[in-house]
Amino acid sequence: MLDVRKAAFLLLMLVLTACSQAKPPESPPEVICPSPPPVDVLTDGWVFTTDPDDIGIVEHWFAPDAERMDWSEATVGRAWEQNGLSYDGIGWYVREISWDGPEAYLFLADADDSATIWVNSVEVATLGADTPSTVLKLDNPDGRSFIAIRVMDEGGFGGLSPPRPSATAIGALDEARLIDYLEAQSPQLPPAPDGRAPDHDRWRRRGGGGVDWGRR
Repeated sequence: MLDVRKAAFLLLMLVLTACSQAKPPESPPEVICPSPPPVDVLTDGWVFTTDPDDIGIVEHWFAPDAERMDWSEATVGRAWEQNGLSYDGIGWYVREISWDGPEAYLFLADADDSATIWVNSVEVATLGADTPSTVLKLDNPDGRSFIAIRVMDEGGFGGLSPPRPSATAIGALDEARLIDYLEAQSPQLPPAPDGRAPDHDRWRRRGGGGVDWGRR
């Protein structure tokens, strides 16, 4: 009888030891999908040319299929003098913007001294002293829009260059995220002292320092 008990005890010990040494099944690695960024600062990807004879409108430089062999790559957010161009007069910036989703929002600002904006060959907005910035809603079914900006520089620095640390061209897929970003950047709309969330209606009323919040 003692041998039977010893055998049972040894068998139990073997089972417990095997269970304690067994490795738990490995779980599959967690897949973390990064959320899309709230905004896309569109500094690069533009092409530029000067228009000293003011022929760009007549020759439809705002059209996607216009001839641009002599145009050069450009960065917005810096005056063209800061890029080595000593020039007063008219200059053009163009680029295509693409997005995933039903719509996108494009913020443009800080034309020195003024600008006219076309989307897909249609004039949609102007920038100047009264309207230093604008927001365009882009909702082409194919998720692409062609942007053309004609800047008039009357002297001194010219181009699309902010007078403060901010971005001149910003794209976003979501209207609320773009407003949040702009409110955070705008010196004219400081955060509420009680820590309230950004007031989107206030942004529209105040215009974010001149924003024309319209459907384009």
